[in-house]
Amino acid sequence: PYTLIGVNNAYARGLSGTGKTIAIVDTDYHSGTHLEIVDKSNAGKVSTYGALTYGNATDGWHGVHVAGTAASDYNGNSSSFTNRYTSGAYPLLNYGTMGVAYAAGLHISDFATSESGSYNKHRASATSSAKSAGAIVQNNSWGTGNCKTSTGCAYTIDVALTRQANNGTSDSQTLADWIGDSASNHADYISAFDSFQETGVVVFSAGNDENSTEVNVRGGLPLLATELAEAWLVVGNLDVSGSTISSSSVSRKGNQCGQAAEFCIYADGEDITAGIGNASSSTNDSYGVYSGTSMAAPM
Repeated sequence: PYTLIGVNNAYARGLSGTGKTIAIVDTDYHSGTHLEIVDKSNAGKVSTYGALTYGNATDGWHGVHVAGTAASDYNGNSSSFTNRYTSGAYPLLNYGTMGVAYAAGLHISDFATSESGSYNKHRASATSSAKSAGAIVQNNSWGTGNCKTSTGCAYTIDVALTRQANNGTSDSQTLADWIGDSASNHADYISAFDSFQETGVVVFSAGNDENSTEVNVRGGLPLLATELAEAWLVVGNLDVSGSTISSSSVSRKGNQCGQAAEFCIYADGEDITAGIGNASSSTNDSYGVYSGTSMAAPM
């Protein structure tokens, strides 16, 4: 998937994320420090904001995987890097995995944590913290509702636009009336995004419903709060097979861009291998294969 989005060209020009910080807003992290980010953690390049939710065998370790896809360390052929796959069934994991911006630092927060009873209030504070930490991009591999092909995606941006047109409400009040929380907390979250965009780009996943013609309301927010349009990306998922690009080798695996086309792109987020957590905080060398727009976004 890296060559499909031209990351190899960036590497050829010496770009690796050195001196930059990526903010990850996710959930289901690992209570320990994964082997893939130990070096940057030891170098003081990993910071957190607020309480983090730790994953488990049932819920998985989504946040670990997303952060690793974005910025797992480059391990090279270092003999000091050893994990459980050094020999055996997965020889390609001898030296782990490498994130897109492998030399970048990380700022970690949890969208499932609340502040004064509000998730949006916490997310706004986390976004402000990411800006203060110098993050130049904030990745959000999440959305509102259960946005999958098997369940549908009820919370798409077109519904929010229709509700606003019918009711004549403000951006924040439209969101409050539809998905809950107070208008002021939604307004503060939008303001935090707007402030972050002074120095960084906000990235959201589009959603995983192949039948939806529009992106999730979170990813399509600039269509409602138009002040956010200048530095925003929503990312969809394509499954690309074979060595050439054609209608037979590419299939969409999530929401269409729809009205968000102006700031919507796609990447191959199918069968992405990255680090995950483990029930034991001391076991820091587990890996997993995940798929979805959540995996496409951090690329």
